[in-house]
Amino acid sequence: MRLKTKKILSYILLVAILLIGGALTTLFLYQRTYAGKIYKNVYFSDANLSGKTKLQAKYLVDNQIRVLLNRKITISTNDKSVSATLADTGMTFDSGKVVNDSYAIGRGGSFWSQLRDSSLTLFQKNNLAALPTIAQEKYQQFIDIAVAQLNVSPQDAALEIKDGQVVLQNSTSGVTVSTEQLRDSLISLASTDANKIILAATTTPPAISDADFSVAQQRATDLLAKTYNFSYNGKNYTPTTIQVGAWIEFVTTDGRITAQFNTDKVKTYLNVIAKNFEVSMLQRKVNSETGDIIDAGRDGVSLDKDAAVSGLNSQLDNSTVAVVLTVTTTTAKIVKIVPNEGLVLGRFDGKYIDVNLATQKLCKIDGQNLVDCTTISSGKASTPTPTGTYSILNKSPRRWSSSAGLWMPWWEEWKAGGYGLHELPEWPSGYKEGADHLGLPVSHGCIRLGIGPAEALYNWTEIGTPIYIHK
Repeated sequence: MRLKTKKILSYILLVAILLIGGALTTLFLYQRTYAGKIYKNVYFSDANLSGKTKLQAKYLVDNQIRVLLNRKITISTNDKSVSATLADTGMTFDSGKVVNDSYAIGRGGSFWSQLRDSSLTLFQKNNLAALPTIAQEKYQQFIDIAVAQLNVSPQDAALEIKDGQVVLQNSTSGVTVSTEQLRDSLISLASTDANKIILAATTTPPAISDADFSVAQQRATDLLAKTYNFSYNGKNYTPTTIQVGAWIEFVTTDGRITAQFNTDKVKTYLNVIAKNFEVSMLQRKVNSETGDIIDAGRDGVSLDKDAAVSGLNSQLDNSTVAVVLTVTTTTAKIVKIVPNEGLVLGRFDGKYIDVNLATQKLCKIDGQNLVDCTTISSGKASTPTPTGTYSILNKSPRRWSSSAGLWMPWWEEWKAGGYGLHELPEWPSGYKEGADHLGLPVSHGCIRLGIGPAEALYNWTEIGTPIYIHK
């Protein structure tokens, strides 16, 4: 009996040794077969990395990451949403780390630990879930451009006068989404099949509500309801409701919004009705030598708009506003006129120049003989050409005016201080002032001549040639 038991135990031991040896041999062969390769049952998402070298695995991992990053997601709040890919959010994966972690499965620790862990890969599936990272700059751009579309700006209340009616544009609250948890939500979503993130939002009240306009709305309604009448010399002018509405403006005083008349807009209306009775002042022209009246002129009459506006505002508590318009009179200004002397031959012996500012004519005279005349352009009213007797002081075929920044061809100075005869001025660009200015007093005091006459005069005169300028 003992001998039989002993034999049985020997058989069991032998079988156990054979099984263990076979298992060790199998594991040894398994490890040798997968040397430099990832063990069986190792996955990254849907990619099977079993038996792949690191280079082969990286190719598969990169492809899988590309698929993950191109996955469409929706971010929403309330009734608004935006769509994007995970790549748009700045999300990235480290494919090299995924490959290294995959290769390390079954290879860590001591010999017996590797033996145990490698054997487990034969039966146990390992699915790596790589932790993504999010690039801050691109993530911020995503928030600023895409997520910002979920925000709704509050709309302030507004009051306007339209077609003679007070119209209130109601205020609306805004919506501001919170992005505090968005980064964590994106990272969590990347490891699941979910494709939607709902963000929390807060309501943003408008800066100006409907209630803030209640006083102004009532005041504007009252102003429009009144009857307005302006009168002058028995004639009445009644603005329409639309015209009155154009006068109203809304202002904030002591923190309250109210309605009032805009002075300038009221005066714009007054300018229109004033055209019916205002007259401009015309100068009274008197002969400077005899005192005789050449032109009686007339006094000016203008509406006193400040008084009209004051009268309007002082009656706004009344249902009917009646403003009697007043005018101011401007006495005609007396202007003494020197009579036109006309052209006088023989004023000087020999050559001299006669300039008639009244007719805008320059004549060359030699003793008692008229050589010729040409049209000029003398000084304008604000920079008149001096009258009197002068002579040519200096000459230059082409003089530069530093003050005006232009050329003055055929220059002949006749009075110190920059007064001269010259051709129409020429700008550095080559542009020449038009001949249509001739006959009009538009210069800064000089006497301008046309192309041709200026050169002819330059060649005709000498230093010292007299020039007589008169009206």
